[in-house]
Amino acid sequence: SEQGTVLSTAECFDFNKKAWGTLAPMIIARKQVGAAVLEGQLYAVGGVNREYADLVTVECYSPSTSQWTSVASLNK
Repeated sequence: SEQGTVLSTAECFDFNKKAWGTLAPMIIARKQVGAAVLEGQLYAVGGVNREYADLVTVECYSPSTSQWTSVASLNK
């Protein structure tokens, strides 16, 4: 679906507090993004931008620094 809003925000659920929290904004706003957790880091993979162009970027969120960093590009 092409519906939805392109966002740079991300949220996480804190199981200890039983509440949702907001993370720092991603570097690139996106929607239809893939996400995964590996070794305590959150990865945002691909997606599309406001013009519905495919994004080939991967960003990594570090809970210890509360920051996103660009870590890779996807091959087309």
